[in-house]
Amino acid sequence: MTKQIKLTWVAKQHRFTKRWQGQRWYSKTNATLHDAMADFLQWRKEQTQGEYEDEQVRKLKLLGMHEEAKQFVEILQKTKDPQLAYMKSASVLPWTESEYQQGVFDEKVRVAEAKTTGVITTYGVELLNYLNAKEQDLSPNRYKVLLSHLMIFNKGAEFITLGEISLEQWETIHKEWKQKVTSGKWSTSYAADLLGSVRGFFRWLEETERTPPTPKFINASIYSFKKVKKTPERFTPSELELIFAASTDQQKLYWLLMLNCGMTQSDLSELDANQIDWKTGTLTRRRGKHDHQTSDKIPTVRYVLWKECFQLLKKHGNKKGLVFLHDDGKPLCGENRRDVIKPQWDNIRKETGITKTPKVFRKSGASALGSSVEFRSWRELYLANAGNSVTDVNYDGTTDLPSEVTQHIRGVLKI
Repeated sequence: MTKQIKLTWVAKQHRFTKRWQGQRWYSKTNATLHDAMADFLQWRKEQTQGEYEDEQVRKLKLLGMHEEAKQFVEILQKTKDPQLAYMKSASVLPWTESEYQQGVFDEKVRVAEAKTTGVITTYGVELLNYLNAKEQDLSPNRYKVLLSHLMIFNKGAEFITLGEISLEQWETIHKEWKQKVTSGKWSTSYAADLLGSVRGFFRWLEETERTPPTPKFINASIYSFKKVKKTPERFTPSELELIFAASTDQQKLYWLLMLNCGMTQSDLSELDANQIDWKTGTLTRRRGKHDHQTSDKIPTVRYVLWKECFQLLKKHGNKKGLVFLHDDGKPLCGENRRDVIKPQWDNIRKETGITKTPKVFRKSGASALGSSVEFRSWRELYLANAGNSVTDVNYDGTTDLPSEVTQHIRGVLKI
């Protein structure tokens, strides 16, 4: 008895669908049941005819033999006969020379298939587990950086059996990274950060007992990338004078807040009216990048706003909701790298000839504090950063940053 074929109607899409042997088929939009059934039967026939070709090509691609797969398809298209194509491909395909070669090839395919399905655990499989674990611990931006780093590593290590990476395989991966640095595509700092992310992944594998101790060559100094130490950037008083002269009052407010409160574009974008005391002229904040963390090493800081900064804030800032919104009613920064401050800054750069970025406002304030013996200890609090050492202060509630600290910044930069 022939099994009846049933097609499913997708009302929202106005078309039929059917799942067959792991594949999803769709009819044309608004097709009748008769036409859809005819199209499906024709599609299924085509899939069956191509099954031999698809299976051989799939195996070749599984082993990374993309050139052999391409040549086999070309011969098959010319001969229209799978068996004849099989014979004519003897110089191309790795399994046509002997039964022994066929056996070796089949075993490689079996192992490769087992790795892709997780039967044999690979670095690629565990890397996904690691990313899932880290997503809960990291801010969205830091997670994106980690993800981009490990996806680069995954290209070379995805199918390597877990715990069996060899020195030769590691050197092949590292050599590719080194070439990127040499060609100028990557900076040494980027390569060093990428290597740090990869080494963190290996530490996690060892600490969670997923692998034996990490091979020594992974952490060997000969494979490290040395970061070039740069002189800390900061605006000079004359540069700030040019910037303020070329800015609107709204833009001047942005730059003053960045200097006064150690803020970035993202911090400005996330600033809420509730964080401002509109009577006393103070701003209280905990950096948005730390919102997902509960550590008491992350401070909530209250800043005393400079007189001009507060006046501009009362004039141009919203008293409810987000303090700053763009003309389109959306935040200044957001998804898809949205940053409406950047094009405004680019125009000022063209007018002044200053090549530095807005992040240098925050760095300038920190640098002014760091160069002073008296105020150096206040630098991390000014930046609202989480402490990293055992001697760092644990913060309970809101911590006031003395007005003398930011007044020192103002004096050094002659604002």
